[in-house]
Amino acid sequence: MQRHYLQLIRPCHSIVNSNQLGAETGGTLIFSKSRIVGNSTGLVTEGSGAKIYLADCVISGNQDAWDTTSGGAIIGTWPGTSFIAPGQIEIGSLGPAVGLK
Repeated sequence: MQRHYLQLIRPCHSIVNSNQLGAETGGTLIFSKSRIVGNSTGLVTEGSGAKIYLADCVISGNQDAWDTTSGGAIIGTWPGTSFIAPGQIEIGSLGPAVGLK
């Protein structure tokens, strides 16, 4: 399968649910006031430069919350405004938080 990577900003109040992959990027995605719910894998980064930023989001009900094993980072905010519900598998780790201004 050929994948196309775009730099994309998600609108506020978006909902990503009931997919194999909730969101996958080789570029940059920014989620604000969004819900990533009920996917096989909620968030996936592909490549060392890939980044997904989360602010005031809910990640819940996914089999895997995220997968960063192909490189990249998933980055939240400080102070923390997003909720990652328990019971999901975390493949890889979160990057350092970005301060809110």
